[in-house]
Amino acid sequence: VPTGPLWGGVGRGGGAGVASLRRLPQRVSAGRRTGGALGLRGDSEASPEVEEKGKAGVLGKVLGSIKNVLLRGGHKTSREIDAEHLFIDRDDLIGDGTYGEVYGGAITGGELAGTKVVCKRAKDWEGRGDGSMTEEELEARIDHFQQLSTGDRENAELAYRYLEIEAFMNDLVMNTCPDAAAPYLGVSMVRGVRWLVWEHVGEGTLEEKLVECDIKGSLAPLAEAIGVRGFEDGSVAQLSRLVNRLAAMLLRCCHDLEVSGIAHRDVKPYNLLLRDGRLVMIDFGSAAAMGDEQRTGYDWHKSPCDPRYAPPEQFIDEVEWAKYDLYCVGLILVRVLFPPLWCGEHFDEFADSFHQAQYDLDTWLRRLISEDNELSRQLRKDAQESRQRGDAELEMDSEYVALAEESCVLHPDARRLNMCSIKEGLEVLNLKDAGICWATLRSMIALEPASRLSTKKILQILELDDKEPTSHV
Repeated sequence: VPTGPLWGGVGRGGGAGVASLRRLPQRVSAGRRTGGALGLRGDSEASPEVEEKGKAGVLGKVLGSIKNVLLRGGHKTSREIDAEHLFIDRDDLIGDGTYGEVYGGAITGGELAGTKVVCKRAKDWEGRGDGSMTEEELEARIDHFQQLSTGDRENAELAYRYLEIEAFMNDLVMNTCPDAAAPYLGVSMVRGVRWLVWEHVGEGTLEEKLVECDIKGSLAPLAEAIGVRGFEDGSVAQLSRLVNRLAAMLLRCCHDLEVSGIAHRDVKPYNLLLRDGRLVMIDFGSAAAMGDEQRTGYDWHKSPCDPRYAPPEQFIDEVEWAKYDLYCVGLILVRVLFPPLWCGEHFDEFADSFHQAQYDLDTWLRRLISEDNELSRQLRKDAQESRQRGDAELEMDSEYVALAEESCVLHPDARRLNMCSIKEGLEVLNLKDAGICWATLRSMIALEPASRLSTKKILQILELDDKEPTSHV
């Protein structure tokens, strides 16, 4: 079980990977290739002043180039924290992953004195000079960078760029929809290392809460965390109410970001922080400002994503870009509805089988049914009787519930993933006009982005007023 909020996707469970294309997809025009870059600054040529300090020949140019990157200013933020007022507790490692390290700490002076904070730096990239590094310290960091393998060096550069993107996105979010994310305080340069700093808030992540639910065999901990009073396990009506409230919170965050022109691209329980009875997003390192002309964070041939939650397209659709995060929310709801998936390892197994089913939940369910000979025979029998009655097609939504009830007679063990163990979730989805049901869920996780309903439309289905982007349920 993770020990704390997984800021920046660097805790257990891992951060987003990077998918790459070797050729330009036909749907992307050549004019769109330069619409945005992965990093905020793409140049890496050394300035003449830096090159003069480098060693002679090719090695000197390489050292000069590296030094220039180390000294480069990067994203200029309006939020800066005095390094003298920032205490980073190196004994309080909150998360450690491919691209970043996260530590606890505190603000020790100024207006924010006494504030507990979370601090993140790029992993294996030793930062850039801010005037406090000596020449020897800078050379030592250049030597460290040189000694990295090619793969590690590429990861280090990606880590730096993701940190730059995250700084940019957090500034943008704090300016446009601050209630959708954890409170970002700014950036601090501590002896040449660039740190992003957030206020330490919240009661853990949605992932941690789902793990707790799995251990206790009850959704009561989640219901209490998001303010669903009087929740009782075993009640279809109560489960529907919980799922609708959770969906509303997640979709409101997505809508806030959409209005601000931002696609998060890594919406998952690890990156959702519980705070004061609601959910806020963390880890904007994979985000893209698709509503901005520069499209900061977007690269047409690379796509940071977690394959467990990412939609089938993986590469964000340039027109229907807001549907990317919507799909991720749909899979989170599937995980909450089906108890065996509360366990992260079991959800990983589900993700593999779901992908094998071509990202189609009905196909996945049919395969789950086919694994049970008794249920398979019952399904064939029901289908034959339906044809004899002259029905065009067997009504599968109700059939799923009937087969789940049959499964509970045959296999009452609710700990394993079978139709019985997901019966209540299927009953919720079979409710008509009840917020999150089969119609809305299928529209959220449709194969094609254009086939998915908009976040605004689903919020309307959930009978929420379309208020200002920063308002929450």
